[in-house]
Amino acid sequence: MTTNELTDTLFFGDNLSVMREHIPDECIDLIYLDPPYNSNADYNVLFEDESGRVAPSQLLAYEDTWHWGYESELALTYLLTDQSPCPEAGMLLDSLVRALGTNQMTAYLSMMTVRLCEMRRVLKQTGSIYVHCDPTASHYLKIMMDAIFGAEHYRNEIIWHYRASALTSAKNIYPRKHDTLLFYTKSSTWTFHRPRQDDVSEQMMRRWGRYLEDDGRTVLYGSIKHESNEEERSRKRIERRTGRVPQDDDVAFEIKPSRTRSVWTDIPEVRQSHKYKEWRGFQTQKPLKLLERIINASSNPGDIVLDPFCGCGTAIQAAQSTGRLWIGIDITHLAIGLVESRLAEVGVSPRIVGAPHDFGSAQELARRDPFQFESWAVTRLDGFRPNRVQRGDGGIDGRMHFPKPNGAGQRQIDTGVAIAQVKSGRWGVQDVRQLIGTMDDPSVSADLGVLIVMQPPSSRSHAPATAARAGIVRIDGHSYPRVQIWTVADYFDGRFPDLPIAFGREARRLL
Repeated sequence: MTTNELTDTLFFGDNLSVMREHIPDECIDLIYLDPPYNSNADYNVLFEDESGRVAPSQLLAYEDTWHWGYESELALTYLLTDQSPCPEAGMLLDSLVRALGTNQMTAYLSMMTVRLCEMRRVLKQTGSIYVHCDPTASHYLKIMMDAIFGAEHYRNEIIWHYRASALTSAKNIYPRKHDTLLFYTKSSTWTFHRPRQDDVSEQMMRRWGRYLEDDGRTVLYGSIKHESNEEERSRKRIERRTGRVPQDDDVAFEIKPSRTRSVWTDIPEVRQSHKYKEWRGFQTQKPLKLLERIINASSNPGDIVLDPFCGCGTAIQAAQSTGRLWIGIDITHLAIGLVESRLAEVGVSPRIVGAPHDFGSAQELARRDPFQFESWAVTRLDGFRPNRVQRGDGGIDGRMHFPKPNGAGQRQIDTGVAIAQVKSGRWGVQDVRQLIGTMDDPSVSADLGVLIVMQPPSSRSHAPATAARAGIVRIDGHSYPRVQIWTVADYFDGRFPDLPIAFGREARRLL
């Protein structure tokens, strides 16, 4: 693939295979990865022997545990052969397995080692890599990075301290409040623009208001008794920015940015709530500001950024917003669909490689992996998000929330709910009835429902009539069928259900 074909592309599949098949040597300027790991697991459990257990070839989103099995053995064997891209890493991994045993931790290290070796291959000589991890495995990953990239190319251990995170309920340990980022380069020459930040403590922020001047300077304003009079420009600045006439005790002063050091305390975590604009429902989501700092510091506009575990796409969005080219890889359609939706909000349509591109490939995905097919099918509907789990989902495979004005001329807006169910095999009128029953469940109370099926109903099917009998719903002056049947063939023919605009798109202008 050429650079134009490679960049601004989402790859669906195993990142090791994607890198080997699609990404040439030394073409990436910056790699950021936030690989899955179960930081909430009992640390001792990670070292229980698991010899003989088979590791899953594909992990569902959010399933961050690993098991030693055939794939772990295969990776270790490969790293010890003459074809190994990094014999030192193979020997180190072999020593760790001998010392620690075959368990979740060494299975995780086996998975990571073979992929980090591949990342070194695709990274330019002037490139950098940031590995985002937590204290559970950061010490093991650091010595592995020393073996792969060279201890002399270690640059920083960055501590990201969550300023806004609530303390854990742990009573017999110190509550964990930070993540670790390991910063390495491939050579002794690399891109780096040292970032700056405002040294404003939480106490100062609570006491003072804060705004940006037109030239980018950060200014605090507030009131201090018995303080010497400020210059007239300070008074005018307060009046211009706050709309109030400053009193004798009002002051305003500039905060000069300082150089960012290796402990970052000024970036709060993304809170797990739909009330936060950044929140995408992804459990391990990182803040956009964090990724923008990394990308601005270690790359230039027009450089290529790779995120091989792209999740909900924060690094992809940060690369897009800072004028970089990007490549994202993930093994779940849940993640690919979230990134695709996130980019659509800023008017970007990514190229997607590995996803179904016609009816036949959709059938093949449904046959090979029904769960992935469900996620893919749900995310074809604008604004819908698939469930995080595929079992025990109550018959709901996806949801969409939309604004629902509660009366003409009223500014108050309620939240409407649409749900989707996916049937990749045979289906009939009983599935339509099941969808209606789920919608009517008081714990769901869905306004609208979509039954996503592979094949259209037969001429003898009563399913369309049953769906029609579910009635019509009027939302903001528009009538929608309460239940709609939508086929995969409809998708490839460019036909879509009639649905309201979802929250997070143009609907935000209503709020």
